[in-house]
Amino acid sequence: MRTLRPASRLRCASRLALGLLLVPLLGCGSTEPDRASGVDGERFSAPGAKLNEVFSDTVDYDAGDATDWRNVMIGQQGILTVTCHFDEIDAKTVINVRDAVGNILATQYHNGQPRQELTAKVDEGKYYLEVHAMEEGSASSYTCEPKFDPVVWN
Repeated sequence: MRTLRPASRLRCASRLALGLLLVPLLGCGSTEPDRASGVDGERFSAPGAKLNEVFSDTVDYDAGDATDWRNVMIGQQGILTVTCHFDEIDAKTVINVRDAVGNILATQYHNGQPRQELTAKVDEGKYYLEVHAMEEGSASSYTCEPKFDPVVWN
């Protein structure tokens, strides 16, 4: 069995200690895309959005703010239309309309145009709007407006 000389043991120990110190600097855990999203980063804490009024925000995958949520209350059956304008047309983003339990009712992937629109057939209740930057390097400020048109289903 081979044993290390004291100088070799010291070098190995200092390399190990240096390696352990560098691990946090390399970003372990810092690539979590929603680490800095704040209160609008989760569906259940989503702030409210008013129908026929615009709201603005920013999604930035690299900065840890990849997802923004808003909730809207609908008082009757109809069509919910969400129109969003993105400042960065190359950002890889997606907009979802979800029901109260999180099921996706409508999806619009950013297609390189600044204006994106999606519609969903809805009943009375709470719905969620989700704007998400999908990959590293994706970031954009945006403005969205949820609108509602009542429709009675047969």
